[in-house]
Amino acid sequence: MKKILLTAVTLLMLFGALGCAGTEGEEHFSHDWFMALNQENMYGYLDDSGEEMLPFIYEWASYFNNGYAVVTVDGLDGVIDHEGNYQIESKYTSIRPICDSKYFVVSEDDDRSQNILLDISGNVLVNIVDGIYIDDTNIDGIFIFRKDGKIGIVNIDNIVVVEPIYDRMFKSQDGVFRVEKDDLYGYIDETGEVIVELVYDMVSDFHNGYGSVCNDNDVCRVVDTNGDFLFSETSATGFKFNREGVSIIAEKVDIHHYKYGLITTEGDIIQNIIYTKAEVEYSLDGIEYYLFYDENDVAYVVDLLGNILFQTDEFIVSKIYDDIILLDDLGERVKRNLGKYVIDYDGNVIAGSADSQVFISFDLEDELLLYVAPINSQLDTAEFDIYDSDGTLLIESIVTGGIIFNYEHECIYISNQLENDYRIINFKGETIITFNSIGTGIYQDYITTEVDGLYGVYDYKGNIVIPFEYLSVRSANMYFYGDY
Repeated sequence: MKKILLTAVTLLMLFGALGCAGTEGEEHFSHDWFMALNQENMYGYLDDSGEEMLPFIYEWASYFNNGYAVVTVDGLDGVIDHEGNYQIESKYTSIRPICDSKYFVVSEDDDRSQNILLDISGNVLVNIVDGIYIDDTNIDGIFIFRKDGKIGIVNIDNIVVVEPIYDRMFKSQDGVFRVEKDDLYGYIDETGEVIVELVYDMVSDFHNGYGSVCNDNDVCRVVDTNGDFLFSETSATGFKFNREGVSIIAEKVDIHHYKYGLITTEGDIIQNIIYTKAEVEYSLDGIEYYLFYDENDVAYVVDLLGNILFQTDEFIVSKIYDDIILLDDLGERVKRNLGKYVIDYDGNVIAGSADSQVFISFDLEDELLLYVAPINSQLDTAEFDIYDSDGTLLIESIVTGGIIFNYEHECIYISNQLENDYRIINFKGETIITFNSIGTGIYQDYITTEVDGLYGVYDYKGNIVIPFEYLSVRSANMYFYGDY
């Protein structure tokens, strides 16, 4: 194989996601349930054979989240489980689940003020009189609320722990709240204690234990969760530290230009502030990379600790993934996901050439797919060869404006809007289903679509699993892949 000269190492640092702490609930009971609207404009729930699981008695219905769904009967909202039993009686003008359906914010009035918080049994936990809009904070047991145009914090015992005095308040990151009052910003903790005074023009969210505060003169400093400033070094664009305690630092050259490097939480510069461009890249698994360019357009990919993984003066780095890098010719990059070569971390060319263009996408399992087409072809009409991330050819010479593999990689969904071509094919290129794209929902094992104005469900073998007799059909699981 052709090789491109570079230095490479394996990255292992993973980043997690924030959410309502302590969230527990019933597991998603099935990814094979659907909510359907019948021709009498009533909602019910079906399984993947079309059998009615819950009757068509609801004026509106949501997906199930942790085993619970919001439904509307006689104009009022309630919460049911997957057996149709009411956990919260249908008597509220609106219900909004938070914290993955651990709590529910409800309204009793027509103004839908959403000022009451219930648990899953319907017990009132919080009632903000004359307040509106309770929401979660990323800390279990305390909630943001708004009253008289100001924002405060209330706990699960209905005790206001932070009076509503702030104009804006952002969900907690690392146990710290970013707040605004009278156009100035600072930080408070969950008890309302001020960690950093509200005297700054901008403050960032905390990330891995650190935030940054900035003034309009492009001077930013680092602060920890105790409100202590870490070092005297400043940055013109703020700091965002990774889990290894490394952040980009910027110095202002003039009104339009900056130079960049890397700094640690101890204030040590581990990549000199000499680069003219700096970007942070994240892989699907949350692995963080830094991409720098110097004044000679040499590209450097750097790991979490500041080590240079590879560099090139022959190509532009279009995109970085866990195991591969997408490269383009110098001066020719048009789109972030478009290039000419896909290489691995040893520099081997997996796909592409000087006469090709490569586009990278993903299947329903987030596995990479490499689309390779002739260099001057239009992407909407080009004939693509499609490879997996190892360079194995999956399908040859297919014209597609969009393509999605099913769960088992047995068949693929093709969409070509210019040719009005929407179908399922197998790897022999044989068409299994042709259908209208309107309202099409793409799932791992099923496709919901419309025929003659009514909706039903196909599996990827072309079988009709739910007949085409409904005004709409959607997954009853909160996680699905979108409408096309």
